[in-house]
Amino acid sequence: MSWLRLANRLKYVVFRLSAGATQHLPARLMYMLAALVGTASFYLSPTKRRAVVSNLRHVLGRDAAAHAIDRNSRAIYRSVASYYVDLLSVPRLNVAQLRSSRVREKGYEHLASALAEGHGVILATVHYGCPELALQAARAWGIEILVLTEPIAPPELSELFDRLRASHGHRFMPAGLAGGREAIRTLRRGGAVLLAVDRDIQGHGIRVPFFDAPAAVPVGAVELARRTGAPIIPAVSHRLADGTALVTLEAAVELVWSDDRRADTVASIRRVLERFEGHIRSDPGQWLVLEPLW
Repeated sequence: MSWLRLANRLKYVVFRLSAGATQHLPARLMYMLAALVGTASFYLSPTKRRAVVSNLRHVLGRDAAAHAIDRNSRAIYRSVASYYVDLLSVPRLNVAQLRSSRVREKGYEHLASALAEGHGVILATVHYGCPELALQAARAWGIEILVLTEPIAPPELSELFDRLRASHGHRFMPAGLAGGREAIRTLRRGGAVLLAVDRDIQGHGIRVPFFDAPAAVPVGAVELARRTGAPIIPAVSHRLADGTALVTLEAAVELVWSDDRRADTVASIRRVLERFEGHIRSDPGQWLVLEPLW
């Protein structure tokens, strides 16, 4: 067995055991442990740490103080660890209580009115805050969402994560050809599809200005909108200091359509990305990206 396969197998075993433990340990303890694991990971992963620092220099500016870069870098690692606690805890969540006590939303009327039009809704998001809590709270709104996800190695880990996420009724498919086809069918039925726009997972994206420089980003949201006529609603979650979450749903993005498809795609995805820059700048330590974007 190669070292890579062994490492992937170990990763799967760790998450499988953690998923079982999360169902029995108090949530407060799990988040305390996550903070410790995140801090340790910050020191033990120099390559990813350099990528995080590089990303933050784009978000905070080239003249950002070293202590601000360092503080937010540590916070990102802790945020990622807390995200995994959220994910592993999904099966034991009571979605009605989640919405009433831990998650509140702003701008829900934008989503409701878009769904009422009957053309489906594309929820565009970024890896930020506490997306798993936000997603599960949507079940309390009576909305089932098809989520296009990042394939993870090993495949068993992807399947584990998707089973956990689907505990309350959402559907999950890997981003790709089959996922794209199902997304089109879902939108044409008037349903909702969620996908992230800040990481070019498959390597098929295009370079678009993001913060202060062009970055490779996926354009699936815009392509789906072009194919189906569904509006794009930006959605982002913030983890608040008291442990609750704020989910912000914005008005639909005004997309650009003409005979120049590539220019339209660049202009449209840029308009989508602009909606998220302010959110990320407001608390960069909640941006859950450990890979270099520029």
